Amino acid sequence: MDSVLDGDAISNIAMFHSKTLEALKTKVLDNFVPMDGPVRVVVATTVLGMGVNIPNVERVCHFGIPDTCDCSLSSCKEGPHMAQPAITECNAPMRTVEDDERHLLCEILHELKDSTNASGSIFGSNNLLAQIDDNLIKELVNSCEYIFTTSYLMENFAIFNSDSAQQILSVFANVFGDIREV
Repeated sequence: MDSVLDGDAISNIAMFHSKTLEALKTKVLDNFVPMDGPVRVVVATTVLGMGVNIPNVERVCHFGIPDTCDCSLSSCKEGPHMAQPAITECNAPMRTVEDDERHLLCEILHELKDSTNASGSIFGSNNLLAQIDDNLIKELVNSCEYIFTTSYLMENFAIFNSDSAQQILSVFANVFGDIREV
């Protein structure tokens, strides 16, 4: 498919990010903003929405979880000429979890907690997994649809070292079989 800058040819799809040349950014916007413009889809980073008013956007699809709520909300604000807000989709990894899987996950996490509590250390505390408690298990089970990486575990839960996160992620891998990182 031709790119927006290939001579006079205009594609229906364009790209827009912080490293895009200013001349190309201008050409993309000039061909995307008008309702009858030839560019109908723009694959972009959040930089496209910064200070640019683009009316008549019908759908915004996020790949992954936005860094902030502002990022997600700003992409679906109502434009001045829109009758309704744009539909916003988030294509973050997510699994469907059955009740029996949720119960199994909870049971195995409790076993992990119990095994770490039983193996005390000569320094008066348990090993690296001592931070697992009933509240953390409840949070993990309630959010199990979204847990696929150790970084997600450490960023979103009270898990403060990678060994603990790895052990917990191993439980998820055993229960769901869809984790690549383990």
